[in-house]
Amino acid sequence: MRLQVIPTDSLSHFLSVTVILFTGTKKRQFSLAYFRVAQYLAYATQELRFSSLSFISFFTALLYSFLLSSLHSVYLFACFFLSFFLSFFLSFFLSFLFFSISFLFFSFLSFFLSFFLSFFLSFFLSYSFPFLSFTRLSPFCFLSFSFSFFLSFFLSFFLSFFLSFLFFSISFLYAFVTILFSEFFLFFLFLSFFLSFFLSFFLSFSFLSFTHFS
Repeated sequence: MRLQVIPTDSLSHFLSVTVILFTGTKKRQFSLAYFRVAQYLAYATQELRFSSLSFISFFTALLYSFLLSSLHSVYLFACFFLSFFLSFFLSFFLSFLFFSISFLFFSFLSFFLSFFLSFFLSFFLSYSFPFLSFTRLSPFCFLSFSFSFFLSFFLSFFLSFFLSFLFFSISFLYAFVTILFSEFFLFFLFLSFFLSFFLSFFLSFSFLSFTHFS
């Protein structure tokens, strides 16, 4: 079984090279398990890095939409679409530029769900009062617009962070199961089980014999 090193970024490349140097090429199953740990931890760091990039892109889109909405409230509908598509393409471009293509689906899914929900939430909150939508800019309209965008911003950020933490937990659990059920750790698991079983059996038998004959 050949150990194929697929460097997704500098972190996974460094971890995989370190694993191969410290474990050796003869212990292929042992080094392969730790290489999977390094690879999935690198994937998790990419997903957490994606949250910060989506945070930056949505924050720039938020500032741009506030600048447009401060001019006149007739640009409110254009601000929604412009901020949504700006954050959409900026996040997609950054994720495609900095991340591996094999893990692009999870990054695309997390940021698409967060921005899709935040867009419709802000759209619903701002257009729930139609008499304030296309009038002159008033404090109530600005307050409604600010509240909706801040709420959608926090929803998008926390949803993206929650999905990133969920993918991190799944990756770490898979890496832990991979290590746990490799041949090396499975051998020591059975060895410790049988040793503890026979040791407890021997101690209980000795204790019963001692109490019976005494």
